[in-house]
Amino acid sequence: LKLFEGQHFRALANLIEIALWAIVIGAVGLLIWRYRDWVQAFVSRRPTLGAKAVHPLPQQAFGLDLKPESLPADIATRAESLWQSHPREALGLLYRALLSRLSHDFNIALEAADTEGQVLQRIEQLQQPALLAYSKNLTGHWQDMAYGHRLPPAQVQQELCNGWRVLFDPEALR
Repeated sequence: LKLFEGQHFRALANLIEIALWAIVIGAVGLLIWRYRDWVQAFVSRRPTLGAKAVHPLPQQAFGLDLKPESLPADIATRAESLWQSHPREALGLLYRALLSRLSHDFNIALEAADTEGQVLQRIEQLQQPALLAYSKNLTGHWQDMAYGHRLPPAQVQQELCNGWRVLFDPEALR
């Protein structure tokens, strides 16, 4: 062991220590660079703004066009006319119109990745029992049709169209 006490070995030990510290510092720097977005979330130099970012209203959800101008003027009447020959399109029209109304009239922020259940949770937060009941009924039938390929019973047609009129077009009932 006396061989390692010499000045040459002490200089070599110092050189190895410097190299090891350089590797550790370089590795930490590399990790910070690799995960810079994650680090930025916790160590931001930007001041936080009190205002929320305004998100534009979605143009599509569930692959359905939500722009109000893409919908017919009288949703329920158009759905009734489609129901006999194209029941899928009729139910899709009612569901698409519901999502459009929720987005544009009630300012519910719909995300592209939202599920039907998440949309119903947002409707529940509006605290409007009639809207929630209609939405649950329509969503259930729409899911049965879209995912289970099961058309709703015939009496559901009039129930859904009349429910639409009660909620969104009360003048059509008079």
